[in-house]
Amino acid sequence: MDKDIQQIKLVSGNELLCEVVEWPDEKSDNSTDLIIRNALSIINGDINGENEEGNTVFLFKPFLHYVDKSSQFVSLSKMQIMSLNRPDRYLQKEYMSAFAEFEKSSFERDLDYKEQEMYEVSMVEEALEETKIDDKTDNVVQLNTKILH
Repeated sequence: MDKDIQQIKLVSGNELLCEVVEWPDEKSDNSTDLIIRNALSIINGDINGENEEGNTVFLFKPFLHYVDKSSQFVSLSKMQIMSLNRPDRYLQKEYMSAFAEFEKSSFERDLDYKEQEMYEVSMVEEALEETKIDDKTDNVVQLNTKILH
C-alpha cells in the first residue's frame, strides 16, 4: 500500500510533510482531525552561516520534538490547515530519507538511554550490596532485663 504523503501549510505559517494515516470522516460532524505520523516541518535556512550562491536552503526538523518514530501518531485539526497537496516524487524521496535519519537517531538515543539506565541500576545494586548486613552478624539488640524502672 502506498503511503499518503501530504505537504501541509498550516494557518500559523508552518509547513510540514507527513503521512496521513486517517482522514476526517466527511459524514460525521464530530470528525475534525487528521491522524498523521512521521511529520517533519520544512524550514528554510543557511548552512555555515551564509549561503554563498544566494539560493534558499530547505531543511527538515521534527514537527513535534521527540515524536520521531513511525509508531507515534499525531492528531492534527483540519481547522488549522490552510492548504495541502501531494508533493512530487523528488520531495517525497527527500522526506523519506530525512525521516529515516531521524528515526535512526531516535533509536540510538533510546539505546543510550537504556544503557545509562542499566548503569544506574547496577550502581544502586552495588551500593545495596555494600550496605547489606551479614547473616552471621547478630543485628538484635539485647536488653538488660535486670534493671527495673
